[in-house]
Amino acid sequence: MKTFVVLLLLAQAMGSRAIGVASTVLRRPDCDSPESEEAANVAVDYINSHHHHGYKYTLNKIDEIKVIPRVPQGETFIMELELLETKCHIVNPLPVENCTVRPLAETKVEGDCDVAFTKVHGTFTVTGFRCKSSPDSAEDVAKRCPGCPQLLPLNDTRALDLVSVSLSKFNTDSSEPVYFKLLEVGRLSTQTLPLGPSYFAEYAIVETNCTSDIPDNHHDDCVPLSKGLARHGFCTAMAVTTGLSEDITVDCDVYNAEGPPILVSPDPSASPALPHIVHHYHHGNTTGVSQTSVVHGLKHYALGASQDLAGSLFLSSESEQVMTKSTVKREVPDKGDPAGGALPITMTAEPPVVDGKEVHIKPLGPPSEPGPIDQLPAQPLPPVAGPPPPAGPILPICPGRIRHF
Repeated sequence: MKTFVVLLLLAQAMGSRAIGVASTVLRRPDCDSPESEEAANVAVDYINSHHHHGYKYTLNKIDEIKVIPRVPQGETFIMELELLETKCHIVNPLPVENCTVRPLAETKVEGDCDVAFTKVHGTFTVTGFRCKSSPDSAEDVAKRCPGCPQLLPLNDTRALDLVSVSLSKFNTDSSEPVYFKLLEVGRLSTQTLPLGPSYFAEYAIVETNCTSDIPDNHHDDCVPLSKGLARHGFCTAMAVTTGLSEDITVDCDVYNAEGPPILVSPDPSASPALPHIVHHYHHGNTTGVSQTSVVHGLKHYALGASQDLAGSLFLSSESEQVMTKSTVKREVPDKGDPAGGALPITMTAEPPVVDGKEVHIKPLGPPSEPGPIDQLPAQPLPPVAGPPPPAGPILPICPGRIRHF
């Protein structure tokens, strides 16, 4: 009898231990935990640093996170993130945390990203990402905001006229001593008003090796300065029809050049770095149009991927084997057996559940004559020590909170 009770307790302990081993193979942190937030911020910074066109993106929601032990050390993180486009172009030095998220009335752009990275000694390192992004449909924008501007393809001829005319006005009227050239068109849109359609343009500009008074027929000879030496800018232009005329206004911000990388020793007594200087220019009330080159037929610059994540984002066959539920086998010597034989006990990570029936554990082997143990009434298994279950409904830990909309 004592041997039977010992085996019951040992079997329960082994089963609980086996389940603990299996459950620690794949870890699922809370999507709103500090660890998840830190990982997501690292991922967003990495994605923005590899996004070379269009606008910066910011985190909106952590959809899912999985953590797998990494051999020989550390962990592998696999995250699904929802991002939103901001109004900061990539040439804008403003940190993305300080950028304004593009409002719904301006046709928001959402990005869905799968990111894989490692965490070793508390440091996150992104190994790859894959994103897809898309703007809200024209139908959704019209339902949400009737009469709001609608996106145009980036090669829309009429809107590109606005880009050309407004940039020419900036170069003519601003106090800049150098000539700025179009770097890329960021966004084009139109809005129908009672007096006619209005057009809106956003575009990035770059400093060239020409002075601002260069003749128009030599603009094509101007070459942008190298990345570290060139100043960049961002312009918003608008063309509004007023009766028989059209008023064009343009606002441009010009940022300091990045400058070549300089390695210096940190000096605690030194003054903090100065913020980037932004020169703002506003010009308005001009008319006329001109033709410019076609960019392409998309309405936004889509997020891409840094590499093929087949080997890092999706679990390999080896990882799948690690995640499968293991079977634990133990051989426990039966002290009551005069021959000193071993009594094999097989436990699984998830023991079978038999509804409404008592579970009996008997020694494996050839059938024996009924003894005192077999004639005893069945007894329920003693409870396993541990923390009590949480009161109330169990709230999901993922997806996480929505930061914007």
